Amino acid sequence: MLLPYSWLCELVEVPWSPSELADRLSMVGVKVEAVREVDFRCPGVVAAQITSVMPHPDSPRNRILTLNAGSEPPRRVVTAAPGLAPGDLVPLALPGARLPGDRRVEAEVFGGVRSEGMLCSMTELACGQPPGDGEGVLVLPAAAVPGQPVDPLLETPVIDWVLELELTVNYAMHCQSVLGVAREVAALAGASCRPREHSVVETGAVAEDWVRVEVRDADGCPRYVARVFHDLAPGPSPCWMQRRLAAAGLRPRNRLVDITNYVLLELGQPLHAFDHDRLAEGRIVVRRAAKGERLLGLDGVDRPLTSGMLVIADARQPVALAGIIGGADTGVTPATQAAVLESAHFHPGIVRRTSLKLGIRTDASSRFEKWSDPEAPPFAADRAAALLSSVAAGKVAPGRVEVYPRPVPRTALRMRVGRVNSLLGTELPASEAAGRLQRLGFEAEPVRHGRQRAMPLDADVYLVTVPSWRGDVTAEVDLVEEVARSGGYDELPSCLPRGTLTIGRRPARLSAVDEAADILAAAGLNEIVTSPLIGAAAFDRLRFPSGDPMREALRLANPLAEDQALLRPTLIPGMIEVLAYNAGRRQVDLGLFEIGPAFIRRGELSGVDPKSVIRQGGELSAWVGEEPRLALGLMGRRYPAYWRGAGDRTDFFDLKGVVELLADRLSWGELAFEPSSHPSFHPTRQACLRVDGQVRGFLGELHPDIQAAHGLDRALVAEVGLEPMPPPGGARRRLQPLPRHPALLRDVSFVAAASSSAATVEAVIREAAGPLLEKLVLFDVYQGETMAAGSRSLGYSLVYRAADRTLTDQEVDPVHSQVRRALVDRLGAILR
Repeated sequence: MLLPYSWLCELVEVPWSPSELADRLSMVGVKVEAVREVDFRCPGVVAAQITSVMPHPDSPRNRILTLNAGSEPPRRVVTAAPGLAPGDLVPLALPGARLPGDRRVEAEVFGGVRSEGMLCSMTELACGQPPGDGEGVLVLPAAAVPGQPVDPLLETPVIDWVLELELTVNYAMHCQSVLGVAREVAALAGASCRPREHSVVETGAVAEDWVRVEVRDADGCPRYVARVFHDLAPGPSPCWMQRRLAAAGLRPRNRLVDITNYVLLELGQPLHAFDHDRLAEGRIVVRRAAKGERLLGLDGVDRPLTSGMLVIADARQPVALAGIIGGADTGVTPATQAAVLESAHFHPGIVRRTSLKLGIRTDASSRFEKWSDPEAPPFAADRAAALLSSVAAGKVAPGRVEVYPRPVPRTALRMRVGRVNSLLGTELPASEAAGRLQRLGFEAEPVRHGRQRAMPLDADVYLVTVPSWRGDVTAEVDLVEEVARSGGYDELPSCLPRGTLTIGRRPARLSAVDEAADILAAAGLNEIVTSPLIGAAAFDRLRFPSGDPMREALRLANPLAEDQALLRPTLIPGMIEVLAYNAGRRQVDLGLFEIGPAFIRRGELSGVDPKSVIRQGGELSAWVGEEPRLALGLMGRRYPAYWRGAGDRTDFFDLKGVVELLADRLSWGELAFEPSSHPSFHPTRQACLRVDGQVRGFLGELHPDIQAAHGLDRALVAEVGLEPMPPPGGARRRLQPLPRHPALLRDVSFVAAASSSAATVEAVIREAAGPLLEKLVLFDVYQGETMAAGSRSLGYSLVYRAADRTLTDQEVDPVHSQVRRALVDRLGAILR
């Protein structure tokens, strides 16, 4: 951003030179990259009086003028400028003259006639650029004397300094204007910004008679202000305005366009002018675009619009993209007689999404997509009207049309002075901390200990009201930054860190995660990392029913896209996407794992704005938590194909074995796999994992509908919570010597109900067998036509052993008989 020093001095009293100001601004975060001089002097340009006008013998378009430039002999100039007559006083650039921008003028020959100089327009004298459309030679006031240098006659500074600001994102929001920087200078100098006086002469019919404004989308456009200008007089802007715009890096064009650009640079509020006569029925409607609508922009590009885009429309069609670019059909031209000036506040997220989708970025969009002051539109519109009156560019209709359907509230934050000093390493008094904020435009009031007015004030806590132009300040820590930079970062004291130093070591939780990753990698699985952002459609693909708590995922305040709008509460969507991506590329033999956070609600957030929690100095973690999770994915063959044939395909028990391996190596505790009804898994090929009685996850084959939708075949997925789990080495392992005494083997076969789970059957056998049972193995399962409906045959092998003696049949047979009776009594089994 280029900032003219003289412009800044009009808004605030600056006690420092340009270079000193640059240093002080840099110390408060507004970095000044360079300071350079801008020279608008026109040496060699003098006032000259036309004494005669003759046609050119060979060029009907040109004429030959004889001028008195205050020296003998008279000067002869060839020009195509119309409307000049003897007696007019005009600026004449003599041979060797230099115009702003280091443009040189030399004598030239046109059709055999030597031209001893060049007559200048206002634009050429102001900034050295070619004259605008319809602009002619500047006619000087009658008081000018032939031969007099033209610089004093322009009555505008010829030397200025320009500060080149390199604004970071957090300062571009409020410092991307002369007024924004003036507020920073005022805080530094202990001064106040000079208010702009709006002296507007209003004539004709009131603005409401010219234009009607309707806002149909109050979320996208909380405030819209329109002013009407009529009887517009085309022509160039005054010299002082053109030089200001040129110094700030903009090319002067005409009075109306220059005024809108001038207000944009001065106040940071984008404006746009519509040709009133081209607005159907004189209406302005702020709404979302309809399907199939298009807009031909001022840049000549015809763009298709989508339903999510905010547009400005008349009674028939869109005439502008809100906050981005105007339409060519309603743009102002030199022939425009009446114009409607738009000054509005648009939602930054809507502007940014539209700008990105269409690939268009303008000065207006770059400001709106960060934040625009919702209180600025009426002030900016009045400022533009005052400028229009002052430069005689037209007339202003009385009043303005304003629609403010949804006032934007100002943010209020609690600031703890103790917290400020703790973070900054300072010992600022409470009054000094509050005073620094007040100099920047914040309002700070001490908070009382209670709700009653009679309660004493808390000198350490302030309720700070954020000014409307500081949309970037949303939390207490932002206030701390403002306190720090208001006093200058170079003034912060150097101090050693305070607190208790501990021996550095990796947290136990992270060590457990690392060890889990090492175990899985050693087992042949590959680690993946997926995005923590998902869309609401992911829950439909996972078959979660409406109203399922999983659908209550945390939503981002300003998502880039709808498929990245939610923080994932589960890692399964990402695992499925990776499996599908590889399957689509014929990589079907996969063993994958991911360890990452799932974002869960720890408490009820209904009716609570998470932003307000942070603003009040609270901890959002009281409502929102990150839970480390493990996701597993298996698909394809268990082993790679080799010369003896292809390996078997992985199944549920391979996935279960990986979980058991991890649990054993990390000493999770007692595992149990129970039947489950997770909607994302196959109805009969899934299980719920319990660790020490607590549910820790689910595993199984994906539901057939999900596999079909993603092009998968027998894909197995598991998700396990990793917290709380014992850290590595946390569970003490006990060494057990090899058995010295032989074991006795017994088998038991029986028919039981098919609904009896393996975990239930094993629990009955272990409880009945007691401590002598060392091992229990299921060796047979049969369910066929010869079996009764709803039943199946099971066969178990039991290993009995004692650590201190050799067991005899007389000891084992009663125990085994007790097992058989328990199966009959508790499960209704039929022994075989």
